[in-house]
This record gives sequence, C-alpha cells and structure tokens, in this order.
Amino acid sequence: NYGDRDYEWNDNLTWDVGKHIIRVGADQIFDRVYLISNAATVFGGYSFSGLYTGNAYADFLLGVPYQTTLATPATLGNINGTLLGLYAEDQYQLNPRLTINYGLRYEYNGPYHGAGAYNELFSFNPQNGDEVVADQNALNHISPYFPSAVVPIETASVAGYPSNSFLQSHYLNFYPRAGFAYRIAANPGTVVRGAYGLYAVTEYASYGVVGMLEGTGPFRGSATFTNHITNGSALFSFPHPFLSTGSLATQNVAAAAPANTIPYTGQWNVSLEQSLGSNYLATVAYVGTAVRNLWLGFNLDQPAPSITPFSTSELTYPEYHAATQYLNAGNDNYNSLQISVRRSGGRNLTFDTGLTFSRDLTDDTDTGTFAGAEPENRLCLSCEYGNNSITRRWAYYATASYRLPFDRIPYFLEHGKGWLGYVVGGWEVFADSNMTSGQFFSPIISGPDTANTNTSFTQRPDLIGNPHVSNQSINQWFNVSAYAIPGCPATDPLCEHTTRVDVGRFGDLRPGTLEGPKYVNIDLTLAKSFKTKFGTLLLSVDSNDVLNHPNFALPQTDIAAPTAATITGTAFIAQRQSDIVARFDF
Repeated sequence: NYGDRDYEWNDNLTWDVGKHIIRVGADQIFDRVYLISNAATVFGGYSFSGLYTGNAYADFLLGVPYQTTLATPATLGNINGTLLGLYAEDQYQLNPRLTINYGLRYEYNGPYHGAGAYNELFSFNPQNGDEVVADQNALNHISPYFPSAVVPIETASVAGYPSNSFLQSHYLNFYPRAGFAYRIAANPGTVVRGAYGLYAVTEYASYGVVGMLEGTGPFRGSATFTNHITNGSALFSFPHPFLSTGSLATQNVAAAAPANTIPYTGQWNVSLEQSLGSNYLATVAYVGTAVRNLWLGFNLDQPAPSITPFSTSELTYPEYHAATQYLNAGNDNYNSLQISVRRSGGRNLTFDTGLTFSRDLTDDTDTGTFAGAEPENRLCLSCEYGNNSITRRWAYYATASYRLPFDRIPYFLEHGKGWLGYVVGGWEVFADSNMTSGQFFSPIISGPDTANTNTSFTQRPDLIGNPHVSNQSINQWFNVSAYAIPGCPATDPLCEHTTRVDVGRFGDLRPGTLEGPKYVNIDLTLAKSFKTKFGTLLLSVDSNDVLNHPNFALPQTDIAAPTAATITGTAFIAQRQSDIVARFDF
C-alpha cells in the first residue's frame, strides 16, 4: 500500500480571566509521503517552433521538431517530514467599545527527507556542476540510463550539504499577529476593524523536496535534444526524433539551493462595517498581502543575451542542457478594495453580495507548480514583474435565497391549509452569480532565438504601438501590428519581407499586459421539501448558466500565427444546462 500517511497531535487551552481571553496551543504533524510519478514525456515530448519552415504547424506536418524530450521511468519515492507549530494569543477588551488581539506563532517546517532502503533524493552543486546524492548507499542505485560518465556525482558530505534533505533547517521562525475592533460611540452600528500578521507558506517545506523527487536526476532522468539545420537538412526528424548522443547537452537537473527558507506572507486589512437596520450589514475594506522569498527557478546554463550566435562554449555546465536552481527570489504584492452587503435573518430573503477591485503584481507568475514560471531572462528578474495571470482586476459575486411568499397571499391564507398548501407552499429559489474581468495574458513570438541564449523558443515580443482595438471582438481581440519580433522594423514587424537584424536581446513586453474575455455565470435552483410519514422528498430544478452566456477562452497569442488575436474556443461553462432532481431521505 503506497498511500500517504499523516500522524498529528494537538492540544489547545483557553483561559478566560477578567478582560482577557488567553489561548495557547501546539500541534505537530509527522507526514509520510509515498510517491511514484512518471513524467508525461516518458513516451516522448515534442516541440515545434518553425525552425525548418518558419511555421510551427508546417514543421509538425513534416515531422521536424525543434526540441524533443524523453524521460526515463521513475522509482518509488519515500519521504518524511515534521511540522511543529506553537502559538499564544490574547484577546483583551480594554473597554466596551475597543477590543484588541495580539499573539505570536512559532513554526518549524523541517525539510522533508528521504527514507526507506536508501535516500532517493538528490541535489545539484553549482560550484562544480556535480549532482549530489545522500551517501555511498545511494550511489549504488544510480539509474543505468544516467550518463554518469559525463555528469559527475558526489555525496552530500563532499558537497557540504545536509545529507538527509539537502536543505538547511531554519529554527527561528516567529510570526506575530495583531488586530483590533472599535465600535464608534456616536453610532453603535459602526465598527472599525484592522489587523496585520505574518504567515508561513508551509507547503514549500514538502514541495521543495517533492519537486526534486519528481524532477530529473541520477535515479531517474530525461534527455532533451535540440535540433539544428545544416545545409538544409535537420539533425533529426520523425520517425527517429531522439538521438543517442548529440552536440548539445542532453541531461537536465533541477534542485533547490541548500540555504532556501520557507516563504512568508504579510497580510493586512482595515475595514469599516455599518449595520443598516436589524438584518443588513455593509462592509468596505482595504485588504493587502505581500509574499516574500517565493521559490523561483533559474536556468544557470542560460548565457547572457548578446549579438553573438549561441555556442556550446558559453555553457557554464556543458554536461547539462538545463541546470535549474530554485532560489528565494520571487515576490508578490496584492492590494484590493472589497465592498460587500449582507442580509441575514430575514423571514423570506437572505443574500450576500460583494465587489472586489484588485491589483496583483508579481515576478513569479503562478503556473500551478511550487516554483512558478522560470524567468525569460534569468539576469533580469525585474523584467518579469507584471500582472499575475490568476488574479482578476475586478470580481463580483452574489448569492441569495428567497422563500416564495405564497403564505402571504390572501387566497392562500384562506384556502392553503390542505393539499394546496402542501403542494404550493414552501418553495425556495437559490441564486448564485459570479462575474469577473478577463484573465491577464501577453502576446508571444515563437521560433527565432532573438537573444541568442538557446533556452527559450517562446518569448515576448517588442511593444511598438497601441495594442488595443476600438471595436474589440472575438475576431480581433488585440492589435497584432502593435507588436514586433526584436530586430524587425516597425514597418514589417514579423520580418515577412525583411531580414531580421540580430539585436541580441529579448522583447521589451512585460507579462500580463492584456486582458482576456470576462467571465459571467448565473446559476438558479428552485427547491422544496415534502415531508411524509415515510421520510422526506426533496425536489429541485437546477439550472447552470441560466443566461446561456458564452465564456470565451483566451485569444491566439502567437503574433506570427494566421489566427493571431482571434478567439476560437470557450472556457468554463459553455452552455446552459438544467436538471430535475428528486431525492428521498428515509
């Protein structure tokens, strides 16, 4: 059985004394993770960029990829980790109108370490390019597919790394929190609240080593082959898209720097709450967060941009195709205005609605993985600072429930106590609506290596004009002519009729400069419960996307593609769907 297991204990104490409510507690988790994860490229991965014909799809039809990747099967991973938390806080009511909270939390998020017959984790030593394994026993389990004759391997003791996890333990992790609530004397229905706190991003304790466990290394690995055109012929093509050897490095490595710490988040808010009658509450709040020390991967084998065509002599680690090191380099800054109105406790109607305006800027674009997107240019992290694609500029929500008021109709009051009341009375309508602005994105270019770094065939272009169009539609979401491939003139931004000048740099466009289509969805449910002597029958009519509003996907972002700036698909809910549901509980 390879199921994960968690062993947890916790204890909490609350002490109510005078104007103080003191809480203290502790919790500890021992986490055991069994992991076997084969990469998607275990059967091969293929990238087409237009290297051979100038058009990626044409290269695909001819079977001439730009890069191919082949991964070796993974072994079973077994890692353990310990997380410890201690806290103490005090809620102090200074007077009937002012209450303050203050406290301190301590966390030890120990790096996860290998367990079992041998420690199957590994790391990378940028001082000499060696891959690092735990000990001599781990050396005896190197994959036969690993090119140990090309890539040296050393033990953790030789590299000076902690042998159990390759990450240093950090013990001084204290996170203070403070807050207040103040009721204004002149208007008892008005409350001002505020808070600030520091919080650990604890998942990085495990993800750091899980990322290494799932990556390439001496116990598993992948080979990447980069194609070249010589005298009009490709170095490789289908049906033989992989090489046994090549002029470029074919091994990848990815590992965290031993000194990496756990990222942390600073969160703060100030809000004004106003009661509007007995059942209504309105809130206006400013909410902000700042995330620091996010893990971000840097390809140490990427040379500096230049006008000199790429050569393998520029590689710091020629034995690798890519040597990625994760560092505490990423940052994220979020600020928002949040407005909400709530009605609760009403006889027939309750609702909660709110609107958020936000700005989320980051140099560590979220990709769904623990380390975010690798910078386009590892020497210019500030060039990556832009709108976070997962955060919308504005978002609106509304939820409501309404009990149909048949019991208030005079005819119903007179005749509705029998079968009529049983059938007609008690129906409720539930509504749930969400609307957001579009997802942030940026146009791209594919094919030319404009910076001569040989590490990115999908890059951001130059911005040379106004990217917005006056009559935006799915047929033209943005102005393609506002972008150019670096080295192409403004009069011929794609160099369709001009020879591109080798400028030796990446494009100047930042991430997240445009917004995609907005998202709109409203769901409705009509429901009633019928009680019988045998049980309860629940009837409901559920309708998703009741307005049948189309929610479109992002447009084609490759400015050189024939369908650039056009939208050809939908995202989220594509069409209205209604269901009639009956359930009997007995």
